[in-house]
Amino acid sequence: MRLEVGALLGVTTLTSLATSVNNRLFRAINQAKDRVLSDIRMLGMKSTTFSTVSSQFLYEPVEDLGHILSLRQYTTPTKLQPIDSALFYEKVPDPSNNGASGTPTYYVTRLGLSDAGFNQIGLYPVPDAAITMYLTYRMLMRDFANDDYETGTITFTNGDATIAGSGTTFTAAMVGRYIKDGNGYWYKIKTFTNTTSMELEKDYVGTTEAGVTTHIAERFALMGQEDSADYAIATYAKYLITLTDRNHIELAALLKAEYDTQIRSLRSTLNSDLDDLLRIAPDNFGTRNSFVHLPYQFDEY
Repeated sequence: MRLEVGALLGVTTLTSLATSVNNRLFRAINQAKDRVLSDIRMLGMKSTTFSTVSSQFLYEPVEDLGHILSLRQYTTPTKLQPIDSALFYEKVPDPSNNGASGTPTYYVTRLGLSDAGFNQIGLYPVPDAAITMYLTYRMLMRDFANDDYETGTITFTNGDATIAGSGTTFTAAMVGRYIKDGNGYWYKIKTFTNTTSMELEKDYVGTTEAGVTTHIAERFALMGQEDSADYAIATYAKYLITLTDRNHIELAALLKAEYDTQIRSLRSTLNSDLDDLLRIAPDNFGTRNSFVHLPYQFDEY
């Protein structure tokens, strides 16, 4: 992402940047990221499953857990209802030892209280058996802080989540970033194996290809529209940087207009995706007026 903004500014390599300018780039990028999220009023949505453990109250299913949109279990089946955390602990201060047990029907959210600082979910009654839970949530977005990595080549294999590098020096810090295949599509990196091997979050669906130039970057993921959202961030970050220069106020206004155009285009794509979901699965999602899993509509800027 830093290189994308740098390219918009005519700067493409770290060696051509003074440290203060590089820090300024990242600061503007992260401010722009927050502005984009604020404008479209939605974080990227993700779904996952996790299993309960008998007598265990707290769970940390994902590290990027933000606002919970839906939590269900199909043993009964039931959509769990949220409970205010403060009120719950006032009534049940020690749920694991003194609370009710059974099939969960409620949940509480604990913000940043795990050992690693991640958000947690408390299930009540405390599960008395292994139950599969279905979670839909808005993912938290980490600030951008690293340059793109473009050393060596990559082999992608159809139907396989493993990527093999040649001449690469992968690190554990790359987990959570995205890697681009030969067709320009981005895949999220799930786990680090060694300097020449990592696992993707999902199996690779493209055609098997080798010798792909490595491009690993921090991306902004929003319902699969990484490139559109990234460009909106990059454009607005350039606007923030240029705005600080009194000699470029007129250019800054033009860049702001370009950013607005990108945001409108992104909203249009998201609304189209939302309509497709409603058409494809009306039984699961209902009409737009009764739609509970996604925002009703993304407003114009």
